[in-house]
Amino acid sequence: MTTSNLQSVQPEGSHRKGTTCAECKRLKLKCDKRVPCSSCTKRGCTNVCPGGTLVKGYAQGKRLVLTDARHLHEKIDIMQKRVTELQSAIAAAKSSGSTPSSGRSGPSPPKTTVVDDDVSRSFGMMTLGDQTLWFGPNAASDYFVWSQEVLANSNDPFGWKTNLCEYFEEAAPGCPLIRGREDEMRILEDCLPPRRVAITLSNAYFAHSAWMFGAVLHEEMLAMLAALYPGPDDDEKPVIDGLSLHEVAVVYAVLSLAALLDPDEEPQRDLAYNYFDLATIALGIDSCIEHPTIHAVRALHLCGWFLQVADDHGGMGKAYGLTGLACQLCKGLGVHRDDSHWKLPDPDRQIRRRLVWDIVWYNVWVAESLGRPPGISPRHFDARLPVDKEASFDDTGEWHQSYMAWTHAFTSQCMLRALDEAFGVHAVSYAAILRLDHIIRELPLSETLRGDAFDAPYDPNQPLITRMQRVATQILPQKLLLYIHRGFFAKAMAESPDDPLRSRYYESTVAVFRASMQLGATIRNLGAQFPFCKRFPYLWGAGFNAAIILAALIIRSPRCQLASAAWMEFDAIFNTLDAVAPKLLTISRVMPSLRKLRQKSIASRASCEGRPKTPTAVDLDDAEVAFIYGTTRVVVKGITPSPPSDPDPEPEMLDAGVVQEGEGDFMTQEDMEFLQSLGAGGGAGAEVGMEQDLPTSWEAFMNEMGLRE
Repeated sequence: MTTSNLQSVQPEGSHRKGTTCAECKRLKLKCDKRVPCSSCTKRGCTNVCPGGTLVKGYAQGKRLVLTDARHLHEKIDIMQKRVTELQSAIAAAKSSGSTPSSGRSGPSPPKTTVVDDDVSRSFGMMTLGDQTLWFGPNAASDYFVWSQEVLANSNDPFGWKTNLCEYFEEAAPGCPLIRGREDEMRILEDCLPPRRVAITLSNAYFAHSAWMFGAVLHEEMLAMLAALYPGPDDDEKPVIDGLSLHEVAVVYAVLSLAALLDPDEEPQRDLAYNYFDLATIALGIDSCIEHPTIHAVRALHLCGWFLQVADDHGGMGKAYGLTGLACQLCKGLGVHRDDSHWKLPDPDRQIRRRLVWDIVWYNVWVAESLGRPPGISPRHFDARLPVDKEASFDDTGEWHQSYMAWTHAFTSQCMLRALDEAFGVHAVSYAAILRLDHIIRELPLSETLRGDAFDAPYDPNQPLITRMQRVATQILPQKLLLYIHRGFFAKAMAESPDDPLRSRYYESTVAVFRASMQLGATIRNLGAQFPFCKRFPYLWGAGFNAAIILAALIIRSPRCQLASAAWMEFDAIFNTLDAVAPKLLTISRVMPSLRKLRQKSIASRASCEGRPKTPTAVDLDDAEVAFIYGTTRVVVKGITPSPPSDPDPEPEMLDAGVVQEGEGDFMTQEDMEFLQSLGAGGGAGAEVGMEQDLPTSWEAFMNEMGLRE
């Protein structure tokens, strides 16, 4: 046997001939010259010993920026999967025991393996006519508000008219880019603002709004502006030859958002719409479909955000289309896949990762609001999370993640999973909903992003961005909890209208009630202390979602022990939304329905006194039922909506992919204390049967509860 063969069969920990390993040399550590050495073993980098080294991090003040976090992310993924397995095992162990839960004499939890067809077979709302629209059953409640006026406004494909639109309509109506590349390039160049204005708008955007949108860094924007304005003179004519048209589109998209969202100026809507049109023109000249680029994806992403914050009619639906296109372009560029195998430079990898996660985060958020599927499926998406360069360490050495890193984690662990499991076409078990609930609540949140108690006043000394980020981290998880539990909350109301806390689905009642209370308190603080937030319609939409859940409790269960607290919060939310409605089209559109619900809530509370224990149901019309419960509804534009006389048979709901779980008590101690503080107990009182004449469909549910006129 040769010497090389003898060396090849030596044990891994044996001594070797040679010098100190490369990593110990880099860090000037004592090396015992084993493979792997003890120093590398202690530091968890045995895979690079003896010849490799870790990529060096760099310090920036109190910040520590790591340029290679791959191993940490892999460990986090493994630990998260293991935690999920342990949670399932605990639930199964609880279900196998015969001893009932102590301290609660209420109904037994539902058999969580059973798929509830009533919840699964609600298909949302379909609007038929000149413009067909569909909103899924888990959509935000304001999208179920229907009126002839709203549908009439949808005839105009554009929500605005600008000088640019008129120019192109004169050229060729319906085909704005037919004048020729030279004319369009001249327009793009001539419409750029002076250097001083462009820099002012750019600085305002990155100082107050960029934390929310992502996709473009400040230094990248400054580089593009330097190429557009090469000279030192502020009055010098800009030149676009130094940039690609997709980069020009990014510049115009940033300027459009800055013109709307500069807190030191009134919204310049006409100017913002002009910049938005110019961004789309740039994307049209150099077709982003034929020539996809990173900058094209960025521009589409920012244009989608603009349509949403502009508070234009149908803006969210248009944003869904743009962000969906951005997702498809991401697939064409390959940024949705793990790039660690391609040996790209680290800056390029971070750009790709940051971009795709910003795109996916916004896409799933819009999809959640509309009740529609996202543009990227988790089964075909394995891009790694980007390095959190804004993370910091405090004086005690505790690590704090940035807001954008939190949104990426929230998207990866909660949003994508909820859209795939709870809002898909296949039936879902109650155990899956409760498991999602636990995952959402247990998502780590650093202290820098964690606000005070949800009803506590904000600290005026905090920077505006910090306060806004804390508001977002309060609103987003509560909205998702409300959406995943809303269908089972409706079941609880159907089972036990006098007190849904006695229902088998009391966990969902508690979840939506707590989420609505916290959303309501957050919205009230927004209205009182953050006038700037009136420029973000989606924040106030969360208040409307909370208000209609509270109204459902008041109207359907006025004797429930939660009804009194629900009324106080509902009335406060109503007054807050009524105050901001004149400035927000999104809110003014739903206020008539909210006023109607308020009148019915007052009538229900008044009729509750002195009447029999079982309250007489207060009727809700179809629109109110739809936006409260997310029920199936078809609206035909131009005629009175009515159920079809011969509906198509419902498809069989497949059980494929449904995780079978055992029974378990998912009411936490925190939930019990919260209910006790309101004078309510989870499931206290007489036991309700598991199968007590429950409705077999949403249609039967609405008829039985008197919810149809």
